[in-house]
Amino acid sequence: MNLKNNKGYVITDVSIAIIILLILIPVIMGLIYGIDTSKISSEIKSEAINIAINTIEAAKGLSIEEVTQSNVLTEVSNMEAYNSNNNEATIIDSTAVIKTKKASYKLEVNVVDYNTINNNADPNVVKTVTATVTYKVKGTEKNIELSTVVK
Repeated sequence: MNLKNNKGYVITDVSIAIIILLILIPVIMGLIYGIDTSKISSEIKSEAINIAINTIEAAKGLSIEEVTQSNVLTEVSNMEAYNSNNNEATIIDSTAVIKTKKASYKLEVNVVDYNTINNNADPNVVKTVTATVTYKVKGTEKNIELSTVVK
């Protein structure tokens, strides 16, 4: 006589499968969330680096007499608005606010004439341009700073 029946699932088989799913689903979702947030934060950082590089390039494109904080900010805001139709660049006081699809960035430009450092130097010979881009990722504020010398 055969007492063993192999038809269908037993309640223990179903309960073990449910327990395994309840353990694996949160782990998999946590991995997907972590990968997605790191991807977004790296894209935001990449945009901030591009804004800082564009600022330095805009300063290098101006003549030495034209390299001032307001001129560099104006060039960068025009460049950012021109590069993408979705970007919006606004100059407020001595900073530029650049809004993209992913984030909002605050650009501060500092232009230091070498003459203010060394009083014996000729004016408008060498200037130091520093671009500081501030942005937020996951609620924390981060900065990127690039600097160059314009001759």
